[in-house]
Amino acid sequence: MLMSVVTREFEENGLQFTPSADGNACSLPMAGSSAVYTVHVSVDDHAEQVIVLIVAPQRIPVASRLTACEYIVRVNQGLRLGGFDLDMNDGEFRFRIGIDVEGGEFVPSMLRTMFGLACTSMDAYNDGILRVVYGNIRPEDATADAVVALHLAFGHSEPVSENVDDLSDDSLDIDAILRELESDSRRTEHQDADRHRRDLPGDRVAD
Repeated sequence: MLMSVVTREFEENGLQFTPSADGNACSLPMAGSSAVYTVHVSVDDHAEQVIVLIVAPQRIPVASRLTACEYIVRVNQGLRLGGFDLDMNDGEFRFRIGIDVEGGEFVPSMLRTMFGLACTSMDAYNDGILRVVYGNIRPEDATADAVVALHLAFGHSEPVSENVDDLSDDSLDIDAILRELESDSRRTEHQDADRHRRDLPGDRVAD
């Protein structure tokens, strides 16, 4: 069962997830640098496919969706694996990546790579779409800024000259990314718990 690989990997890394009723998917919150995202992992045992989907917390307003689409197209042009899309009905902004393992074996390293790329990509480009939608920044400028920031963050000595993003295994330490995101998520949970305790009356104690 493909989902057993997913749940075992999450459990071994201490990630808290919520399984779906049918057992073919699970979801978990993941804290990034400026937002908390929702990651969904779904499997299709019959088709032998696994999909990782990460969703941003905000919804893109109707009036800004065409401009947001231009940003998404520009970003996707430089991505080697996976891509962003926008639900034109409700404004949901998300990144998806999947794998077809028919005739092969789905191993934990495949999940870690997809999970890491999804989280890294969303965290790298979500601020850009917010700048386009709410900051009146041109899509081409927001894309270029995001690419430069991403490459500098991963230790490139010089910003790239072309609008092409390198999210290959050679440029990313997937395990390090997962550890950092997991740490951010736990820190956010602790901050929320502390805030909740401060809001309680003096004669009550949070569980």
